[in-house]
Amino acid sequence: MGIPVDVDGVWKDAKPYVNDNGSWKEVQYAYTNVNGSWKQVFANFNKATGGSVKDVSNYNGTGETWRVHTFTGNGTFTVEVAAQPFRVLLVDGGLRGGSKPYGVCDSGGGGAGGYVLDYHQSLGVASHPVVVGGANGGSSSVSGAGTSSGARSRASGGGGRPCATDASGHSGTDGPTSNISGSNKHYAGGGGGGGMARAGGYGGAGGGGRGGGQNQGGSGGAANTGGGGGGQGNGSPGTPSPGPYNGGSGIVMVAYQIG
Repeated sequence: MGIPVDVDGVWKDAKPYVNDNGSWKEVQYAYTNVNGSWKQVFANFNKATGGSVKDVSNYNGTGETWRVHTFTGNGTFTVEVAAQPFRVLLVDGGLRGGSKPYGVCDSGGGGAGGYVLDYHQSLGVASHPVVVGGANGGSSSVSGAGTSSGARSRASGGGGRPCATDASGHSGTDGPTSNISGSNKHYAGGGGGGGMARAGGYGGAGGGGRGGGQNQGGSGGAANTGGGGGGQGNGSPGTPSPGPYNGGSGIVMVAYQIG
């Protein structure tokens, strides 16, 4: 975004510069004082292409407009203007649910959700390959966006049940939340544990799959959430042991202010 300037009758976008001790530097923000109140009249915003693009007004209640790029598969994030840091969300693929141990009647635990990292990172003007983590623990990344700026988090899968306990599987825990899309959402929920001659546990919020149970199939982690897969259940004698189930694939999102 530039300042409109009339050049021989044609309006063109111009980037403002300021001379700082003999060195010309591009202006990032400009303000003017209106009746004692400072108001922004110019901001140099980022510009990029790639993925599925959505503009969000009043982004998380800030009154600002942000652009959000969503990658549900591998792709390229091409930065054309890098005036400010970008916000990046990396969600790895969720883990597969646990199997019923061979020769033992215990049920399997649910798979943990994938690792989640939501942080701000400077990205250079270039084409940055994007990798979306596949099911069962694949790692997500944006080339050039280092991950040292924040701590990764994930949700735990629900535990299975021992042989002597006829009980439903434990539910998976809810995954961490991010509002990078413009609204708060869970990612990487834990998978539910398998039931022991009872129902499987439910998956945690954020795409966690349900554990298998007696005469009841479970489910894998939801695609592009990083949810963990449901654990393998154990039915009564003579019945199948449903599961275990795969974790869900991950997702990558990049956002930045445009107005």
